[in-house]
Amino acid sequence: MSFISIAVFAGTVLASFVKPMMAVPVYAALYGLARRGGLLLRAAVVGSMLVFMSASLWLQERSESRMSLTRSVCPAVFNGQIEAVQDTASGQRLDIRVIELKRACPEASRIKKVRVSSGSSADRFSAGQVGVFSVRLRSPRGFRNRLPFDYEGYLMAAGIDALGSLRKVEDLTAAPEMNVRSVNPWVSGLVFGRASGFTDSQWALARETGTLHLLVVSGLHLSLVAIVGFVVGIVVHRLLLIILPVTEQGWVVLPVMMLSVLVYGMQAGLGLSLQRGLVMIALAMLLLFRVQRISAGFTVAVAWSVLLLVNPLIWLNAGFWYSFVAVAALVLYFSGRKNTRTEGLWLPQWVVFWAVLPVSLFWLQTVSFSNVLANVVAVPLVSLLILPLALFQSVLQMGVSDQVLTSLGGMYWSWLVLVDGFRFGDVAMVAVGGLAALVAVLACLQAGYPGVVRMTVLVLCMSGLALFRPASEDQASMLDVGQGLAVMFVADGKSLVYDTGARYRSGFSLGRSVLGPALLKSGLSSVDVMVVSHEDNDHSGGMPGLREVVSVGETYAGQAIDGESMRLCEQAHQQWRSISANLVWRILRVSMQNSAGVDDNNASCVVQVDWYGRRFLLTGDIGVEVEQALVARYGEELASQVLVVAHHGSRSSTSLSFLRAVGPAEAWVSAGFANRFGHPHPEVVNLLLNEGIVLRNTAEVGRMVMDRAGVVTTDEGGLKPRWVNQ
Repeated sequence: MSFISIAVFAGTVLASFVKPMMAVPVYAALYGLARRGGLLLRAAVVGSMLVFMSASLWLQERSESRMSLTRSVCPAVFNGQIEAVQDTASGQRLDIRVIELKRACPEASRIKKVRVSSGSSADRFSAGQVGVFSVRLRSPRGFRNRLPFDYEGYLMAAGIDALGSLRKVEDLTAAPEMNVRSVNPWVSGLVFGRASGFTDSQWALARETGTLHLLVVSGLHLSLVAIVGFVVGIVVHRLLLIILPVTEQGWVVLPVMMLSVLVYGMQAGLGLSLQRGLVMIALAMLLLFRVQRISAGFTVAVAWSVLLLVNPLIWLNAGFWYSFVAVAALVLYFSGRKNTRTEGLWLPQWVVFWAVLPVSLFWLQTVSFSNVLANVVAVPLVSLLILPLALFQSVLQMGVSDQVLTSLGGMYWSWLVLVDGFRFGDVAMVAVGGLAALVAVLACLQAGYPGVVRMTVLVLCMSGLALFRPASEDQASMLDVGQGLAVMFVADGKSLVYDTGARYRSGFSLGRSVLGPALLKSGLSSVDVMVVSHEDNDHSGGMPGLREVVSVGETYAGQAIDGESMRLCEQAHQQWRSISANLVWRILRVSMQNSAGVDDNNASCVVQVDWYGRRFLLTGDIGVEVEQALVARYGEELASQVLVVAHHGSRSSTSLSFLRAVGPAEAWVSAGFANRFGHPHPEVVNLLLNEGIVLRNTAEVGRMVMDRAGVVTTDEGGLKPRWVNQ
């Protein structure tokens, strides 16, 4: 069955990149080779081909309903039903199914489901409500930085055809909503997966200690609800025996269990993680009642195949891999194995830690051996006490259970604070393939060798992973952070970051979700020097989020920023300073930037970087006045091979005299796709092109990366998945 599961996965992945006509010769060649093998091999090739065809049709259907790529915003009005609600820092995020489209632009004429932000904390919506929604839609296009998380693929997997903002709602119906009345806001967050129930510090603490999986609605929640449904089903079955000759218990218990899980899943917002959990629990229930002596491994393989058939893009979701790798590891390790009660407390966590370690590092998650210690206590505390009691509280609303939850919650958060206080054994971003091989060797040793040998190998593996630091990937890159700025330089294992991107009202941080992972992917877990040009959100908002992912050393800024400790650029030395042999930088400052009346943009800290003999000039959002002052003071010293164009290409910057003083071979612009400002301005674009300068724009090519030879690569061109909106 595992062989067939691999074939199913191969078919879905191939369908994601190759159109049907191109795959015909591939499968013809594979089947020709398979004829020399056994029946199982031929069945796998045929099965993979059938899955490929099914996945291709699924992708084609999803692509037809998706809003096509356009630079303009699309007003739309439709009758719809809210399917899922997610609380955000600024309001709510709604997934709305379109029942009847009344008015829309041609690009959005076939939409079936949209995701919009309410934009107001005063408006409160619930899943199940129906109304007439007036929205402003935009194409579902993500940031393009070649990071593991693919936002556009995620949206297609979730069936989201367009993004946007809610303008008005009319004729909204009421919908029942389960509320958890509790003195602990996190109880509601735990029961229904509402991130707003947790403070930013609680969420960050759970992420740092590797216990975030306990705070999101997952298979654990569904399993507990299924157990409750099982008990209720047995009671219903016995009551029915009084009036009906219902002898088969499964015919009563199974529907009650499924109904319980489904109702809860809809209340919690039926996202991809819950869809995955529902399929796995449904299969487990069917096998429990209808099949005898079936192996757990067979159940996992069936669930894997069914999920890929139902949603061929679910493999783009990190939770899919975490779930199946963890479950498969537990099944393989503990099948036929007897364990003591003491081993039952810690050994499952230890097995899961090693199994999902390659998965965690592939998805650029920080991992520490102290996470195992955190989970040893947190998992049983949440799964056996806190979550069951929270579900009980959500139904009965009893004050006694609320008091107990307060005490248990205090224990839970105190334990995480304690573990986080003496964090140890951080694992570096080693090559995932090598790490997977190491884990396989460790599993073999754990299974068949004496205890002394196993422990010795275990200590050596832990020490190697904790102490080994792979070589970093030297690069100079501008990240795609939309209408913002984030530039990073890496050389000799050292780094300099200029600006961090924005933090949106919803709480989404580009520092945490883009810049931090990009640094981790390059092999770094710290920033040596960070320069923030000025306090505007699109340049400085990502700072707190970045610090959640990597440590930050020296910090400079063009202006004082609330809540941040840093040195002002006007007070810093302006001579060349070395971070490494191939990474040297300096601050360029003119007197007019230090005056009391200077505006935010002109206060931007201008930095010149010498990276492997190539100079970059980074100018923040300065205007023509500061440019002229820089030319007057520095003259030929401004000469640089790459100019990071000021203010996203606004016509208030990039004067001809400044451009000729810098004399760049390339100009890099960081701008948001279809941004409302029209950046870069056509006048600036024409000026750059007329001067013979190569223009690169993140809105067009995504992330730009220069290697030590001076070769620049972008996201433009090459093989792209079929879901990329272009």
